[in-house]
Amino acid sequence: MAYQNFTTYTAATPPPTHPLSVSATSVYGVFYANEDAYRWKDFGAGHFTTYTWLFEMTCNSVYAGGSAVSGMGPGTATEIDDALNNDDWAGAYFYWTGSRLDIYAARFQVGSAISSVLVKSGASQATKYFVTYTKSGTGANGVSVVVTTGAHSPGGTPVGTGTFTDACASRPYIMGASTRNTAATSRWIDCTFENLNIGEGSVVPQIMLGRRMRNA
Repeated sequence: MAYQNFTTYTAATPPPTHPLSVSATSVYGVFYANEDAYRWKDFGAGHFTTYTWLFEMTCNSVYAGGSAVSGMGPGTATEIDDALNNDDWAGAYFYWTGSRLDIYAARFQVGSAISSVLVKSGASQATKYFVTYTKSGTGANGVSVVVTTGAHSPGGTPVGTGTFTDACASRPYIMGASTRNTAATSRWIDCTFENLNIGEGSVVPQIMLGRRMRNA
């Protein structure tokens, strides 16, 4: 597993009116509806096939009245800015229904039905949620999403789980955080996404504490 340094990610072009605040481990922003704001990095074709990601997401506040608005968390994409254009993106995000904060995970693709799962209904603002996002295949239930508080699964307190289909075998880009809305810009959702820790392959490397002994 490897923590991502978001300062090495590329910012949106042209710069958004409300730029994201980026540190090595976090992306924070007031995600305005219908505004193109994101960070991205190209890992190359064929890079992300089977993997586990760990990250944390917090919705600090919402200003949308009775309208819907969403703030997109980390995800993979086939092209830059797919989260906004709806081309082919998969990941997790906060969704304000107009009266309730939910956590979803989904795959968006133009011309296809959205494959999505409601992971947590009635999430709390100002609460840090720990997400374990695993892609193990391209068929039904190929993506597993586990949300906990306090720590990542299997630790922490479980608050929601879900699975969905992601038919795309691989995407080259990570979208560190972005917006995906088509409503009036007066609507926004204030979110922090942090500590994106990515691993690839079916076996997650283990940390060993102490000293390893071996024969010469």
